[in-house]
Amino acid sequence: MKTVLFICTGNYYRSRFAEEVFNHHAQKHGLNWRADSAGLRVPETRHENPGSISHYALDAFKEYRVHSTNHNRDPKQVTETLLNAADLIIATSLVEHQSMAQERIPLFLEKITFWDVEDVEFVEPAIALKALFDRTHALLKSLRAN
Repeated sequence: MKTVLFICTGNYYRSRFAEEVFNHHAQKHGLNWRADSAGLRVPETRHENPGSISHYALDAFKEYRVHSTNHNRDPKQVTETLLNAADLIIATSLVEHQSMAQERIPLFLEKITFWDVEDVEFVEPAIALKALFDRTHALLKSLRAN
């Protein structure tokens, strides 16, 4: 089974949503891929994020009819083990994550595909989550075609 690793800042909102959407639809379509997710700055952002996952993501699971199976786990920090195990690495925001990745995981920078989905401080959650849903579906379609 192949793995895609979604990364964002705190593994609380965007990467977790993408992980759950991917896994829901990959399983539904019998795709031999599985998603995981992690954050680049989990220890620094943990105090800012109540609970294990953003309520925006939880609400969007209902809206998009995504059966979330792993939303109760705590956010996790990206590690070399996770990065090495991934066949595909996607960071949710070029603007936010390229410099963080350069600083924290420079050996993996060239392996990361950067999307353009910004955090709640920069874009409405409904817009960001719709963009993530659409991007994740496009990724799944591409993987099914290959």
